[in-house]
Amino acid sequence: MFSNLQKLYWPKDNLTKGDYLNYLNSMANHIIPYLKNRPLVLTRYPDGIEGKSFYQKDLPNYAPSWLDTFLWYSEHSQRYIAFPVVNRTESLLWLGNLGAIEMHPWLSRVDSVEYPDVFVIDLDPSKGATFSDVVEVAKLTGEVLSWAGLQGYPKTSGASGLHIYVPIINEYTYAEVVMVTREIGRIVAGSYPKKVTLERRVKDRGGKVYFDYLQNHLGKTLAGVYLPRPLNGAPVSMPVSWDELTGIRPLDFTIRTVREQITERGDLFKGVLENKQNLKEVFDRFKLTV
Repeated sequence: MFSNLQKLYWPKDNLTKGDYLNYLNSMANHIIPYLKNRPLVLTRYPDGIEGKSFYQKDLPNYAPSWLDTFLWYSEHSQRYIAFPVVNRTESLLWLGNLGAIEMHPWLSRVDSVEYPDVFVIDLDPSKGATFSDVVEVAKLTGEVLSWAGLQGYPKTSGASGLHIYVPIINEYTYAEVVMVTREIGRIVAGSYPKKVTLERRVKDRGGKVYFDYLQNHLGKTLAGVYLPRPLNGAPVSMPVSWDELTGIRPLDFTIRTVREQITERGDLFKGVLENKQNLKEVFDRFKLTV
């Protein structure tokens, strides 16, 4: 089933394809609950992170029949796309063997694809902003979420930013969720205009932290939790507590360290699976019409 296990995937860190597959296998029980029944978008690096990569939605025609898929008609592409769905360890490892270092799940599941069960806030530093700036903005965002009656769950992006996930009942459309996230962003940016921007154009962000609420559209994705990124150091997108945000750095969490860390810390993201929140009072507070 597996091939080229000695191929270097993270050359500067001497991490091979075999190391990557071993990581996926050992972490499958933590990774899969956050991928289960969600269409995935892949970025494949068949020759490692320094080789050519390509973005893939549609499964190749040689995919095994036992691998779960979600067939969806894309208005943009004017065709059906067969997205992979990872519900078991074998599927996770099969995609890993393809060189899929990045696996990005949708915010909704296949049985209610038009209704997300989580919304996300992507905090991305523009040129000139630091990770410390991102942490500062994340903490302010957490306060605004709390004021709105919501609990958010932060994780590192595995790169230079942070993601905040807010689990919700899957009774709201993507458009409605964008409305809520936009209002939260306006409050955060209005409270801290020197550090936060909602500006979509990269050249106009002025060294601030970009509060990206637009990731909450159908088909948009973010890095999967506990999954690595194609960057030197093999960083992993890792849940963190609100209290520990100040002291962390993205490279604190890597393929080499995460298994031991999760044993010590537990799954700090489990509330995303369990704490499904109602947005009715949030709509009322923001005076939004559903």
